[in-house]
Amino acid sequence: MRMSAICIGLFALLFLACKNESPQEDRKEKIPSVLVERVQKRQWARKLTFPATAIPYATITIPSKVAGDVQKVFKDEGDIVKENEILLQIDTRDLLLSYKQAVANLELAKASLDAQMTVLSQAEKDAKRAQELLQTNSITVAEAEKASTALEGAKAQVDIARAQVAMANAQVDLARRNLSYATVTSPVDGIVLKKLVQKGQVVAPSTPLFVVADTNPMFVEGSVEEKQVSMLQRGLEAKVTFDALPGREFSGVIAVLGPDVDERTRTVRVRVVLQNDTLEIAPGMSCVVEVMVAKRDWFAVPSVAIRDQKGEEVVLFLVSKEGEVFEKTLKPDFREGLWTFFANGFEEGDLLVVGGSKDIGVGSKVKIEEKSP
Repeated sequence: MRMSAICIGLFALLFLACKNESPQEDRKEKIPSVLVERVQKRQWARKLTFPATAIPYATITIPSKVAGDVQKVFKDEGDIVKENEILLQIDTRDLLLSYKQAVANLELAKASLDAQMTVLSQAEKDAKRAQELLQTNSITVAEAEKASTALEGAKAQVDIARAQVAMANAQVDLARRNLSYATVTSPVDGIVLKKLVQKGQVVAPSTPLFVVADTNPMFVEGSVEEKQVSMLQRGLEAKVTFDALPGREFSGVIAVLGPDVDERTRTVRVRVVLQNDTLEIAPGMSCVVEVMVAKRDWFAVPSVAIRDQKGEEVVLFLVSKEGEVFEKTLKPDFREGLWTFFANGFEEGDLLVVGGSKDIGVGSKVKIEEKSP
């Protein structure tokens, strides 16, 4: 009986001892471990990307410069054209007659000038002879003056004949130019947007014939947020990729920036100009523009470290030197790939929670496991 009481007493003491120790052990086991990474600055060339649409460098309405019947139309809407490629031919018969008439008038004017030059030559001889005879009193003063007057008249007629030759030359040039205008060509590399006439139609000067989009060079136009405009400037290089041209990359430069801010969207218009020598890029094609802005140092944070999103701000957990979790709520400047970048808000070497236990909160005591660089 006495032995039983002793056993029971020892068992009770052991039970109490175990009971007193287990909470401490439990508390030790419940301290969570977290993986941390030291916040560092990285030099990074920020990429600004935005969607855009291809638009013509210019849209040109091509008018007829002469009157006549449309003899043949070579291009239709949607056709790609090169500079000086023939679009349309106007009947040249009347224009050719006008040209031939102008050439004939020029020949007449030249013949008239030759005749007047002969008269002038004779008048010069007569005037010289008259002056010689006057010196010997062989003729009267009146007769000498008559010869001089004839000379002046001959000179005036030569001047008139020369002016007529110049006028006839101008008429030939005009007729030749009008004849060339009968062959209508594209002034630019581009694409035919509209064909406004048909074969057999009679056109007058200034009648619109085609609307052609100048697509070399080419614009792509998009917009960026108002706050991003300060990162851009005219002349900055850009890379452009098109959905319809996979695997191709085109180089361009920012040509137009703003100037107005869209009141509804709070965005600013950006136009990039690029060469389109092969005319592969057509108006309306969708694309993505990538602009490399200036390099600078940023606090680079792995995006996996973001615990929560509050509007434009993100929530991050950091660990103090004492091993206690605290929170930072910051607005990132931009994200790229697996990284989120901040201009400020950190000190180099801050311990950022990037993994480990998820059962932590502000004020939690944690064990730190530092991630290898």
